Amino acid sequence: MVAGILAKSSWQYYKKHPLQLVLSVLGIMLGVGIVTAVLITNHSSQRAFALSTEALHGRTTHQITAASGISNSIYTELRKAQPDLVAAPVIEGFAAIDNTVFSVLGLDPFAELPFNRAGGLQGASRGGNDLSNKGGSSSSNNSNQSDSSSAF
Repeated sequence: MVAGILAKSSWQYYKKHPLQLVLSVLGIMLGVGIVTAVLITNHSSQRAFALSTEALHGRTTHQITAASGISNSIYTELRKAQPDLVAAPVIEGFAAIDNTVFSVLGLDPFAELPFNRAGGLQGASRGGNDLSNKGGSSSSNNSNQSDSSSAF
């Protein structure tokens, strides 16, 4: 009963003021559209940030570093103690050749397959990688190497 009276009253009012009805509906449509656009933009930027972070760091969860560097034998011991552990060494350092300093990055491509950050095979299995060279990270063995760290 009350709803019918309000509907009849509103209809009579908007019949006399049609522009106000159009502007009210347009304002509601614009408000809903803007809120939806902000929510979509926020979700899209969060997803892009997550993808960028994964592209840069892979699925790395832990990192072992030391100021004076870490021996490569630590990775070998870790792989022998925990054979099912998904871990991959990242050897970083600097090498000087003819007064030019180069940044050296060494990765073990077989250990990198589960992380897919070294451009590995897309359909590679996630476990049981056959690592014939357990400590085999490719890095430059230059006598001028000054810093190294390993990420697992």
